Amino acid sequence: MEVLLVNGGLRFIAAIAILAVGWMLATYVKRWVMAGLEHLPIDLTLKPLLASLFRYAVLVLTFILVLGQFGVQTTGLIAVMAPRAWQWARPCRAHYRMSQPA
Repeated sequence: MEVLLVNGGLRFIAAIAILAVGWMLATYVKRWVMAGLEHLPIDLTLKPLLASLFRYAVLVLTFILVLGQFGVQTTGLIAVMAPRAWQWARPCRAHYRMSQPA
C-alpha cells in the first residue's frame, strides 16, 4: 500500500512539474511567435490568432504528456486528433494559395 502511495505521489508531482513547464513554455512560444510575426506583412488580426494557435498546440501536447504520466493510453487520443488537424489545415492552405498574387 505504501509503495502504491509513493509511486502515485511521485507521478502526481511529476505531472504537476510537466504542467508547470508546459504552461510556461506555451507562454514563451506565444511571445516568440508574436515577435517573429511582428515584421511580416500579415493582417494585424491574424498575428494574435496564429500566436494563440501555437500556444494551444503546446498546451494540448502538455496535457497529453500529463495524461501519459498518469498511465492513460494516449496513442488513441493522438490518432483521433491528427486527422482533425489535417482537416482544419487543408482549407487554410487552399485559402492561402488563392490569396497569393500570380
